[in-house]
Amino acid sequence: MASNWPPSAITGIDPLPYHGLVYTVQGNPQIMLDPMDGRAPVPMPAFYSRYLGENHRMADYAAQQDGYLWDIGMPDPPPSPEIEAAGGKLLGRRIVGGGLFLPVRLGELTRHLFISGSVFDGQVRFEAQLRGGMGRTLAQLPLADVELDWSKAAIEYDGSLASRIMPVPSYGLSKLDISPDGTRHLFGVSLAGLADTAGWATTMVAIIELVLSLDDQGEVKGVATIRRTAAELLGSYSFTVNSDLQRLSSVADGYPSCTSHPVVQDRPNETSGDNGARGWESKRTGVVIGAVYAGDDIDLITASYADQRSETISTTTDSYQWGKPNADSGTCEPWQPGEEPPRPPTRQRYTSTYHYELAFSFRGASIDTSMDSDRLVTLMQPSGGRATGTSVTNDSASAGLQRTLEEEVAPGTLQSLDKLNPRNDAGLIYLPAALWATNYYTVSAVVRRNWVSLATFESYTLTGQPGYKTFWGPLLTPLGVVGETTEYPIRTSGSGLVPNFIYNAAFNPINGQAVRECDMPGRTIAGFI
Repeated sequence: MASNWPPSAITGIDPLPYHGLVYTVQGNPQIMLDPMDGRAPVPMPAFYSRYLGENHRMADYAAQQDGYLWDIGMPDPPPSPEIEAAGGKLLGRRIVGGGLFLPVRLGELTRHLFISGSVFDGQVRFEAQLRGGMGRTLAQLPLADVELDWSKAAIEYDGSLASRIMPVPSYGLSKLDISPDGTRHLFGVSLAGLADTAGWATTMVAIIELVLSLDDQGEVKGVATIRRTAAELLGSYSFTVNSDLQRLSSVADGYPSCTSHPVVQDRPNETSGDNGARGWESKRTGVVIGAVYAGDDIDLITASYADQRSETISTTTDSYQWGKPNADSGTCEPWQPGEEPPRPPTRQRYTSTYHYELAFSFRGASIDTSMDSDRLVTLMQPSGGRATGTSVTNDSASAGLQRTLEEEVAPGTLQSLDKLNPRNDAGLIYLPAALWATNYYTVSAVVRRNWVSLATFESYTLTGQPGYKTFWGPLLTPLGVVGETTEYPIRTSGSGLVPNFIYNAAFNPINGQAVRECDMPGRTIAGFI
């Protein structure tokens, strides 16, 4: 049944009684609503677009990909056949965004407040503003209560102090969650990061809860409490190395053999070797990247990652006769021109392995991805000549990518490996690395307020060109894992090497529905409303 009610009649009952997935179809600017309850999609009313304006009182009722639930226990109004025929539905709760004026249930009244937080002049400050009123400070805490000791902050990449890149740290606030009645707000205090592989991720160092209530005069008041500190948020980090390298040498035997035979020896004073093995692992477990309410408690979204590398090298040659035996004198004489037999070539075999894994955990569920690479190089260097050989590399990604590359090695010299030493990291605070990695392939985290996912690129810099695949990972939501790893285009934005891409997906806190664009080909998802 079609509705012939004008929008004004519908909004007279409910300002915006449209609930479901908001999207557009590629090539068509018409904003659509899919109720996702068995009813067919319908065009959103024209007035919806006007609600998106920044200063409109309904602006925060726009579609959200990671919105908050507003629910004070009101029952759903009686169904309206006319509204439902127009694609709407009357509910006693709704999805709201995280900014502008949000409903807060204080006493028996619902007030619309703009709750904000900032870090300024050594204070973590929280403010509230009533619609049409002036903002005022509700609570504040000294930044010193939650900030890191910057003199001890170090970078995982090379163990150096972060202060050499950022002499003075920069902190900010982000809103993590809001209780359904709007009276409790979770904020994350975050250290600004440098997202390249030689820097660190934006790092949460504290979670602060702001609780709103009314004073004796009926005015809004707030109390700020530290719920988690850096020690509880950074997880555990380890960096381990092993290095056992030797050097190929030779021992000259005298008369009567007059031969030189190869021997592999320890050289304690040398910093490199052409035989042996080395490896290292950088591993972080349980770093907190998000938090949501679970009744009066807090559930944390955590990330764990590991970067493992190992190398082996074997260099060999054969014995050779370095001198000419002289039976009369019982000595080894130098060879005369043209007499010396050819010296044997030197052979070398080099292997390397690489493994990277990234995982998220949330309320007992998890998702993960990984990349692997192994390489074998075989070289031969004739006496007095240059080394030549072949290289075979195998790369794979758990999303479903694999390749083998065989190639000739350009003439050059034999390889050696530098010895690795453990880090002297006593007392240092290692900052978490950015949640992405590139070897041949690229994997990257997708982090939203209340859900996370993973993206894999066959070649990030060539994404969008024919033949280069991209993969969407499952969504990890407050209600578990949704979807499977799916090959589907991902649009990149920007030309930098740090992954920057469009990944439209959404979680509905009203009913737990979750969708990704890759599950709805042709649609561009705005979010749930």
